[in-house]
Amino acid sequence: MKPNNSIPLSSPLAEAVSHDGTFSLAVLESSPDCLKIIDTNGRLLFMNTNGQYLMEIDNFDSLKNKRWSDLWEKDYQETVENAINQALVGQTAQFTAPCYTVKGTPKWWNVIVSPVANKSGNISQLIATSRDITEQKKYEENLRKTQEKLHGGLKVANLALAEVNYLTNTIELSPEAAIMYGLSTERLKISREEWHNTFHPDYKNALEEEIDKSLKLNNSHSIEVEHPIILPCGDIRWLKVNKQIYFDTNSLSFKPLYSILAVQDITQKKKAEEEIKESENRFRTLANSIPQLAWMMDAQGKISWYNDRWYNYTGTTYDEMMKNGWQHIHHPDLMEGVVAHFKKAILTGEEWEDTFLLKSKHGDYKWFLSRAIPLRNDNGEIVQWFGTNTDISVQKESQEALNLLNASLEDKVRVRTEELMAKNLELEQMNNELSSFSFVASHDLQEPLRKIRAFSTRILETETFSERTTDYFNRIISAGERMQNLINDLLNFSRTNATELKFSSCNLNEIIEEIKNFSAEIIIEKDAIFDIEELPTIHSVRTFLSQLFSNLINNALKYSKKDTIPHIKINSFIISGENINLPNVDIQKTYYCISVTDNGIGFEQEYAQKIFELFKRLHGKSEYSGTGVGLTICKKIVSRLNGFIIATSKLNHGATFTIYLPKS
Repeated sequence: MKPNNSIPLSSPLAEAVSHDGTFSLAVLESSPDCLKIIDTNGRLLFMNTNGQYLMEIDNFDSLKNKRWSDLWEKDYQETVENAINQALVGQTAQFTAPCYTVKGTPKWWNVIVSPVANKSGNISQLIATSRDITEQKKYEENLRKTQEKLHGGLKVANLALAEVNYLTNTIELSPEAAIMYGLSTERLKISREEWHNTFHPDYKNALEEEIDKSLKLNNSHSIEVEHPIILPCGDIRWLKVNKQIYFDTNSLSFKPLYSILAVQDITQKKKAEEEIKESENRFRTLANSIPQLAWMMDAQGKISWYNDRWYNYTGTTYDEMMKNGWQHIHHPDLMEGVVAHFKKAILTGEEWEDTFLLKSKHGDYKWFLSRAIPLRNDNGEIVQWFGTNTDISVQKESQEALNLLNASLEDKVRVRTEELMAKNLELEQMNNELSSFSFVASHDLQEPLRKIRAFSTRILETETFSERTTDYFNRIISAGERMQNLINDLLNFSRTNATELKFSSCNLNEIIEEIKNFSAEIIIEKDAIFDIEELPTIHSVRTFLSQLFSNLINNALKYSKKDTIPHIKINSFIISGENINLPNVDIQKTYYCISVTDNGIGFEQEYAQKIFELFKRLHGKSEYSGTGVGLTICKKIVSRLNGFIIATSKLNHGATFTIYLPKS
């Protein structure tokens, strides 16, 4: 194949080529680059001495006749093969790639591969010239890193750069500057007029006057200005511009040549400043509207601001307060203590509170309660103090009157205490008498009743009487039973108050089963049905729980409807105190909620409280037996266990007794 741009024999390189297409060794050895002769199969035939030195080759014979592309990294072997193929078709190929030396030193090379033709004009060999550009690459990499750091620093600082050329009246923007001014990054060189058109109309004239003034100073200097611009979308952006202007010092005219601009977006800062300004205005409005005298001071204790009420009360002005200080408003007799207390607060940074007298514009003194709190920055450092003075003259007068009243009350309390102590002694005597009564009731009163019932029963069993006499004896026995039941109930009620509480683990399921076994006769008689859920084991007083549920279950059996099988349901769950709508419930506690429901005769809901009163009955003795004490005992037991019991019912539709007992 004949090359399109192979080295012609008349060229200077032809001097290195013999008539048969070979190269002159002297010419090849004189090159400072790495020169290689490659055959048309891509194999290495020759490398000059400088090339072997650059490639750190001690013996070229070990590489001779090897494919040249095999010396390159795998990622670049295809590039090398493409260059060889391009040269074989008569074109000069060029590429830049890294290649390690034989000894492993990394280097970068700029390579030119050229075809060489023989006398017949056919390509017989290739010559590859590789120039070591490692140092150049290092410089380029360092430059790239430096530029990255510069751009990174500018980005972190939110800065952009621009250059104004006063000779051409143009400005060249960095991409960041173009974005900051809302301009296209496709056209970074614009006229000064286009740049000025971004200025906010309200500021444009003043800005241009400032710029013109700075260009007439005839010496290199810098200026700083903050101004708003209008973006194409209509938004306003605030910029801070630092400009360094350079003049032609070699000319008598001292014309401005160019300036470098460092531009920073300060929109958020401006918004924050505006918010702070509005906040300060709101604060001052609020501080002037409060009824107290208010003031602010710095971290060292120097007061810098007073609200209007201070000036209205003291009759002073800001200049007078700054000149004379706040001490001249205070009462001289209290000044030393106030100052000492105040200095201690400044030293420790603790909130300050004191009471003292302040002189009004009329010359009289009034009592004030003063409080001050420190205001800290994000680092916890005190930057200011905010204080108020509240007029407590009326409170002081009221306190004096209250002190007199307290003295009078103390005398009354002492007298009342003596009366209560006497009443307590009397109450102790009554309790002792009640204990004696309980003993008498449990022994002396019950013994005659047992004899009356026993002898009356025996007479009826052994003697024959008329129907009327027999009825009289039955009434005597029935009255005796009621009397004995009443005495037992009263004893139980008194024991409920006197019993020492001994808490233990109580399985409610076991307690209910014991009650059912004890009442088995009436349960069987009435064919009663129980529907009892799994009940909890609670920490309580077992005797109390047995008596409580025994009374409720027996009531459910007693007050069942005729011709209706009694159905008693008992269930429980845990409930938070805040969900119980009852007075005196501790909302911080958790409660067991246990309910006993029956399908008996029920009662009107209006009697839901009265049924717990002592001796309160809703039915006659002839209808239902009982003493009217059972539910009173239930309420007393639940109360001693720090719980609550309520009843809900509807006449002829049964009743539900709900008990709340603290879980802990």
